[in-house]
Amino acid sequence: DLLHKLHDELKYDGLDSLKAGIAKDCLDARAFFSSPPGGSRQTNLGWI
Repeated sequence: DLLHKLHDELKYDGLDSLKAGIAKDCLDARAFFSSPPGGSRQTNLGWI
């Protein structure tokens, strides 16, 4: 099951903006998965 969607498909202007987008996605994913499993965290289904 998909727990969290970072964003819809994005188009990037070039390699630098793509690399910046990937870095932001990594930070966002780490922040999501670093929350405690029993705690509440926002998912694409709402708060769990």
